[in-house]
Amino acid sequence: MTSPIIYWFRNDLRLDDLPGLAAAMATGATVIPCYILDDDAAGSWRPGSASRWWLHHSLEALDREIAALGGKLLLRSGNSGEQLEQLVDQAGAQAVYCSRQYEPWAAQLEQDVHQRLAGIGASLKRYPGTLLFEPEDVSNQSGLPFRVF
Repeated sequence: MTSPIIYWFRNDLRLDDLPGLAAAMATGATVIPCYILDDDAAGSWRPGSASRWWLHHSLEALDREIAALGGKLLLRSGNSGEQLEQLVDQAGAQAVYCSRQYEPWAAQLEQDVHQRLAGIGASLKRYPGTLLFEPEDVSNQSGLPFRVF
């Protein structure tokens, strides 16, 4: 039997058109959906009250969609790495799948989560999700990143 996969929802609170979620489902493993509110990782980019209102209602809608399919969205708050490590341990999972984020603080968070999970024998698998093209794949005619828009 395949161990479950944790799907870590981030800014992409939907079930359709998510490469990471599709990849997790394609494995045939049980997929455990979760969302973690990690204000410390966002630092000064922490969501304000209007964004929190949107987040609350979006998470409710996502949970209803998941419930209609027989699942439950797990909601956690705190340090993403710690929360994911606990979920992996509790579920007996060996992988966490997610969509890449592009905010200035996100790369360090993803690196920290990757290292933390590797330390317990689990992996973090990141997929594109919120953009049409990955930023490093877009270049000008000289093959360099665009500098003027």
